[in-house]
Amino acid sequence: MKNTIIKFCCLFTLIFSVIGCGEEAEFQASDIELVPIYYVTDIVGSEAPHSIEVYKEKPLLIEFSSKVQAKSFAISNYQDLSDGTAFNITFDKVVLMEQEDGSFIDVVNSYVINADVLTGDGSIEITWQNSDNTFTTETYTIKLVETERYN
Repeated sequence: MKNTIIKFCCLFTLIFSVIGCGEEAEFQASDIELVPIYYVTDIVGSEAPHSIEVYKEKPLLIEFSSKVQAKSFAISNYQDLSDGTAFNITFDKVVLMEQEDGSFIDVVNSYVINADVLTGDGSIEITWQNSDNTFTTETYTIKLVETERYN
């Protein structure tokens, strides 16, 4: 009985070894690459996000409410008028909001970011539409750097 069990184990090992030596499956090449972003940190002000990543070549904004909680948003009307001395970036963040009747509408929040290229010190001005169709603008102090992220 013991010999039979050993023979079956050897047979199964041999079969799995032969099957495992088959042709390797080819995996698709990853399309992940480093892309340039503006990284906004040290945002000081009430109800300010923890940090923001603005993608330079994609209509994308990642907003971190904490170090580990992030939410992505589509952006539109992106303009980068930065030069050798100052960062000047404007864009609109599109937020999908649910109405009282259950329907959804796009609400646009406007961002204006200005910072010094050498120090990274600057400000971000965010304007958003309230539920009563009035607008509120908040200005926060920030640190801004150009960097890259995998995407």
